[in-house]
Amino acid sequence: CHSTYAQSRIDENGLTTFKKSSIVYGIDCERCHGPAAKHVAFHDASPEIKEAKYISSFSALTRQQRLDACAVCHSGFRDHIREPFAFQTGDTLDQFSSARYSLDSISTLDVHGNQYGLLLSSKCFQQSAQMDCSSCHDVHQDEAGKLKVFSQRCITCHQDVEHSKKVIASQKMISNNCIDCHMPMMQSSAITLDVNNRDKKVADELRTHRIAIYSSAEKIKK
Repeated sequence: CHSTYAQSRIDENGLTTFKKSSIVYGIDCERCHGPAAKHVAFHDASPEIKEAKYISSFSALTRQQRLDACAVCHSGFRDHIREPFAFQTGDTLDQFSSARYSLDSISTLDVHGNQYGLLLSSKCFQQSAQMDCSSCHDVHQDEAGKLKVFSQRCITCHQDVEHSKKVIASQKMISNNCIDCHMPMMQSSAITLDVNNRDKKVADELRTHRIAIYSSAEKIKK
């Protein structure tokens, strides 16, 4: 999930191993848009052609193909059907790996690593024919922590939402921060941290991608 490519093979014990010298660390353009050598060579030779060739364009994909391109990294641990890194954007993810959860349990998934599964459990997603990850995220921009930006994207679909009188009294909250109420920070049961001056490990806190109405008891106290 945290690299773009690595050459892999199955060893004599049936375990997947990676050739260290082949690893492309971090997430670059090719992780989402596919191998680009032919793309670069073609456009170097034909600069007058502006239509992108030999590269995956998200605008040409179906909704599920767009979701699969994100889910390859954001749907938790999966059981491989084919070798790691064989999946390319535009492929069907379930033909390359299978999820380790069932649809009737997705609302209980841990907040770390399975944003896709949590999104599937959201009524927002279930009631929309087009919503995908890019409805909220611009992956070409650093938007981490910009709650107002994300909240404005919520409002594009929820202009007529009804809130309680207490919430309505704070119009600033409605326009600037839908996120802390409907996608709150929650403790992970999968990731714990060693913290100075703490005897016990501390649960990591991540923002849930299950869009819902949460009680005060479910949210992390600030």
